[in-house]
Amino acid sequence: MVISESKSAHLREVLLFAFNWKKGATEAHRMLEEVHGDHALSKSQCYRWFKKFQSGDFELDNEPRGKPHQKFEDAELQALLDDDSTQTQEKLAKQLQQERRLVTCEGLLARHEKKSFLHRIVTSDEKSIHFSNPMRQKSWGLLGQFPKRKPRPNRLGKKAMLYVWWNQTGVVYFKLLKPGETVNTSRYEQQMHSLREALNEKRPELREKHNKLILQHDNAPALNATVVKNTIKDLGWELLPHPPYSPDLAPSDYHLFTSLGHALKSQEFSNSDILRKWLVDCKLLTHYTCPHLNSVVTGDESWMFKYDPESKRQSCAWYTKSSPRLKKARMSKSCIKTMIIVFFDIRGIVHCEFVPQGQTVNSAIYLEVLRRSHACGLTLKTRSSSTMTMPPATQPSSLPTSWPGATPR
Repeated sequence: MVISESKSAHLREVLLFAFNWKKGATEAHRMLEEVHGDHALSKSQCYRWFKKFQSGDFELDNEPRGKPHQKFEDAELQALLDDDSTQTQEKLAKQLQQERRLVTCEGLLARHEKKSFLHRIVTSDEKSIHFSNPMRQKSWGLLGQFPKRKPRPNRLGKKAMLYVWWNQTGVVYFKLLKPGETVNTSRYEQQMHSLREALNEKRPELREKHNKLILQHDNAPALNATVVKNTIKDLGWELLPHPPYSPDLAPSDYHLFTSLGHALKSQEFSNSDILRKWLVDCKLLTHYTCPHLNSVVTGDESWMFKYDPESKRQSCAWYTKSSPRLKKARMSKSCIKTMIIVFFDIRGIVHCEFVPQGQTVNSAIYLEVLRRSHACGLTLKTRSSSTMTMPPATQPSSLPTSWPGATPR
C-alpha cells in the first residue's frame, strides 16, 4: 500500500521517538502495526531508519531519488551535451579528441613557423626485448608439399624492458630494466635525473636558456603523475603538448625500434647481462645517428602547368554545422605544361632542369640530365649503391627565369 509523504514523515517521527525511548526496531515496528495497521512502515524500513539513527544521523527527510544531477568539469563536454544530450559516450569522445587534436596540431604548427624547435625535442619510449628471437621467413614450396616447420616466437617467454631517450642527432640515454620490472612513477623519476646527466655530457647545447629541452613522452599513468611533472618542472624542461592516444606521435616505433627489431633477429640471450652487453657491442643504441641522411640526394619529376588551381586538400576549409557551405568555382589545369626534373637533399635543391616541351623523361634524356648534374658538382657512387652525394661547396643551380616555350608579349 502506498503511503503519502505526510503520513510517512509522521511515522518516521514515531520511530525517532521510539529510538529515544530505548526501544528496538522490532518493537517499534510492532507498535506501528498495532496503531496504523496496513499503513505502518515495513520491518526493513524500520531497521534501515534505526541504523541511520545509530550512526548519529537524525535527519528525517528522505534522500532524493531519480536521475542524479549531472556535473561536468569539462566546459567542452558540457557544451556538446547542451547541444544534444542523447549522444553516446563513444561519439562524445571522438568529437572531443578530434577538436583537441586540431587545436594542438595548429598550435604546434604555428609555433614551428615562428621559430623551429624540432632540434630541441627529446623523445622517449619503451620496448620489450625477448631473450629468444627466432627468425621466421617465408619459403616457397611445390603444390602439395608441406612447408618447412619453424618455431613460433614465444611472446610469453622471458623478456626485459628497454627504455630509450633520443633526438634527431642520436640516442642520448637508455636503460635496460631487470626481467619482470616495468616503468613506474618512482623509477621514471630516477631516470629523469640520469637523463639530465647524459644530456649535460652529450647535448650541452640544450642547457642554454633559449635552447632548453622539450620532452615528448606518451600519456601513460606513470609518466603523467604529479611527481613526474614536478620533476620535469624543477629540471627546467618543457613538456611537448599532444593529445592522448596519438600513434602518429610515436617516432620510436617507426624509426628506432624498427632497426632494433631487425638486429635482434635470430639472437638468443640467457640473461639480462648478456643482453645489455649485446646492446652496447652492437653500437645500435650508443652510436645510433643518421649521418647517411645528409649524403642522400633524391630525384623526381613532375608536370609544371602554366596555371595550376588549388587541389581539394589545399582548398579545404573548416566550417560548423550552422555555417553555410563555401561555394567554389570549378577550375581546370592549363593545357600548356612541361616536365621538370629536380634533385634535392636534406639541405635543399641541388639541381633542377626542364625537359623540352612536348617530351617526357626517357632513358636518353635522363642520362643527359645526370651528365649535366655531374658537371654541376653532383657525383654518383658505384652502381651497387643507390646513394648520391654532393660536395659541401656545391651550390644549387638557379631556377630558369622564363617559362620554356613561352612567347614574350
